[in-house]
Amino acid sequence: MTAIATQTGSVGTAASRLLDEHLAASVQVMQASASSETFRASLISVADTMTACLRAGGKLMFAGNGGSAVDAQHIAGEFYPG
Repeated sequence: MTAIATQTGSVGTAASRLLDEHLAASVQVMQASASSETFRASLISVADTMTACLRAGGKLMFAGNGGSAVDAQHIAGEFYPG
């Protein structure tokens, strides 16, 4: 990043602008999600289904391909008790 900054002289400003735009977009998505009854109902339904499955002795399985496989491994690790 230092090499780029010395060549352009404005990477910090561009990076700051991009960060601000990304964070603002993230806030908008979170606000829209929080105010959507459909989203909230779907999320609660998924959580209830997962809870019922685990309480009944079942297991949750996650899958992905490429980067999604890494996400699946991470999510599965969140449910591992050890």
